[in-house]
Amino acid sequence: MRDTIHPLLRRFSILLLLACVTVSGTATATDYTVELVVYANLQRDSGAEQWPVPRTLPDTEHALTLGTNGTRPLEGPRKLQAIADTLRRSGNYRVLLHAYWQQPGWAPRQRQPIQVQIPSGSA
Repeated sequence: MRDTIHPLLRRFSILLLLACVTVSGTATATDYTVELVVYANLQRDSGAEQWPVPRTLPDTEHALTLGTNGTRPLEGPRKLQAIADTLRRSGNYRVLLHAYWQQPGWAPRQRQPIQVQIPSGSA
C-alpha cells in the first residue's frame, strides 16, 4: 500500500494553524489546551484527490517549539484518544503524531505559530 502523505510533510514540520482547542478547567481563563492528531491514509490512491503544490513553505524561523514561551506539553487523558486508537486499529490509517499541550491565549497581535514535529520514522 502506498502512503498518501504530502511529500512536504515528510521533510518539514507542521505549523499549527488550528487544532482542537478547548479552555482547560484547571488553567487560567487565558490558557488553552490543544490536541492535534495527524495521520496518514494508507489506502491506495485513486487519483481522485489532487493537492496543489504550496507556493511557499511555512515560515518556521520564528515559530515556537513546545515547552517555550508559555507552552507546555501535557500528560494524562486526551479527548481524542479514542479516535486515535480507532485510526490505529483500522489498518487504513497510521497515526503520525498525537500531540497534547497547553498554551496562552495570546492577543491577536501577539499570537505566535507553534512548530510541531512529526517524529522521524513516523512518515
